[in-house]
Order: sequence, then C-alpha cells, then structure tokens
Amino acid sequence: MNRMSRLYLAMLSLLLCVTPFALAQTYISIDYPGALYTKNASGINPQGDIVGAYSDLQLKSRGFLLDAGGYHTLDVPGALGTVARRINARRDIVGYFVDAAGITHGFLWRKGVFTPIDYPGALNYTTAEAINAEGDIVGLYKDSLNNNHGYLLHGDVFTSIDVPNARVTEVYDINPKGEVVGRYWDGNGISHGMLLSGGVFTDLDPSPPPS
Repeated sequence: MNRMSRLYLAMLSLLLCVTPFALAQTYISIDYPGALYTKNASGINPQGDIVGAYSDLQLKSRGFLLDAGGYHTLDVPGALGTVARRINARRDIVGYFVDAAGITHGFLWRKGVFTPIDYPGALNYTTAEAINAEGDIVGLYKDSLNNNHGYLLHGDVFTSIDVPNARVTEVYDINPKGEVVGRYWDGNGISHGMLLSGGVFTDLDPSPPPS
C-alpha cells in the first residue's frame, strides 16, 4: 500500500469517527411566539432554562424566559424596554431596562419580583450582565464623563472594576469561583479581552503567529 492510500484510509477513519458526533448535534431555533423578531437568547442555566429578548409588534423590547412550561415575558413594570441577559441555577435573572425618563437601570428578577440595580453615582446608566450561582452580579455603569466601567455587586456592596490605566473597562460574565471576564480599551484605544481572578487582571489576547 502506497503512502497516498494509507493517508486516504487514515482520513476516512477519522471521518467515520467524527460523523456520528456531527450528526448527533441538533440546532433549535428560539422564536418568541408573536414577536416581530427575537433579538437573542443570551443566557442558559444548568437546568436548561433560557433567557433573552425580543421585539414586539410595537417595536418594544421585552425580555423572555423559556423553561419547561414554555415562553414567559419578562417586563419591568412601567419600563420602555426590558432585556434579560443571564439566569443562574437558582433561576435568578439579571438584565436591564429603560424607564420612562430614558434612564437605564440593571435589574434582578427573583421569584417574580424585580429589584432595580443602580451603581452609586452612575450617570443614568447601569446594566446587570451576569449572575453566578452564589448570587454575585456583574455589569456596567457610566461615570460623569460618560465612560464605561465594570462593577461587581456582592450582597449589598458595589465594587468598581477597572483595569489599571485603561480608558474603558467592561465586564460581561462571572463564574462560580468569582472570576470575571470582559474587555478594556488601553491608552491607545486598542481593545483587549481580560480575566480578573483573585484580584489580578490578565490580558486575553491571541498570541501572534510564529515567525
């Protein structure tokens, strides 16, 4: 058997190995019934409950929860728009909403009750982007100069998250260990991914290709 034949058989064996896995994957469209369009499905917990946002026929943004009982709308009372971002194992949901004055607030939804989240001193803008199993929440807020900062909410205590010397810091997720990921812009206006673990920031930039 020549070299090309051996190579062909090796590739065929690999294809036969991966094909069952590939065929086993199933993609399911998530479309809120009656929506003009579904914006996204942005969070899922270990039980498979899904949250996201959709636009209704009046172009109003609404959050949703999809669980074993079907679709449920999540609307902060009196809000101009609501977006659900993440859900944890306890079915706590976080996101943000815009009030009648056009101010953006984060929210926590727990057992059917909405609680607004506003970073102290923020300039009319706070979001809640993620919540972990322990109930720690991370999100964004704007300062008086309209610059974005990240924050951690642990219990009732807010802590600002800012990469040293960064122009802007944004955080988007937190795991059960309290590690936070997001991005920042350096002094040259270049965006970088980042990890905050144990009080230490680590850049998450791809390595340059080998020369």
